[in-house]
Amino acid sequence: NGCVVNLPELREEIQKNESRGITNWSNRLLISDRAHLVFDFHKQSDGFIERGRGKSSLGTTKKGIGPTYSSKATRNGIRAGDLVGDFSMFSDKLRNIYNYYKLTFPDLDIDIEKTIEQFKQLVEYFRPMIIDTIAYLNQAIIDGSKKILVEGANATMLDIDFGKFIN
Repeated sequence: NGCVVNLPELREEIQKNESRGITNWSNRLLISDRAHLVFDFHKQSDGFIERGRGKSSLGTTKKGIGPTYSSKATRNGIRAGDLVGDFSMFSDKLRNIYNYYKLTFPDLDIDIEKTIEQFKQLVEYFRPMIIDTIAYLNQAIIDGSKKILVEGANATMLDIDFGKFIN
C-alpha cells in the first residue's frame, strides 16, 4: 500500500530470478493497486535534487524514491491501479505529471511517449499481480488462510506512512 515500485526494474528482477530457476512469481507476487509507480523522470529529478543540495546532500540512491513519494504526497502520482485501468487515462496522467516535473526541472531528458509505450508493454504482464491488497488482507485475516508478513520501508520507523516524522 505505502510502497513505491519501479515496474520495469521489477520485471528485470523477476526475469533474472526465473533464469536462476525461481519460478511461479506471478502466482506469489501481489502488488497493491495503491502502490505509486516510479518513472525515469523521478530518477532524474532525484539526481538534480541531490546535486542541488551540494555539501548537504543526503546520499540518496537516485532511484527516484523520494520524488515518487513527493508525487504521492502532492496527489499527482500515478498508482499501479491506474496502469491496469483505462490506459488512455493512464497515458494522459503520465504526460501531465511529466510536464509538471519538466517545469520544475527543465533539464529532464525523457521521451515520455517512449515511456508510455514501455508501460503499455508491461500492462498485461503485471495485470494479474495488481490487486486491492486491503481487501485481500482483510479476507486472509477473516479466513485465517494466509500467513501475513508486514514490512516497513527502510525499517519500520522510517516508513512514510507508519513511521515517525522528525520535528
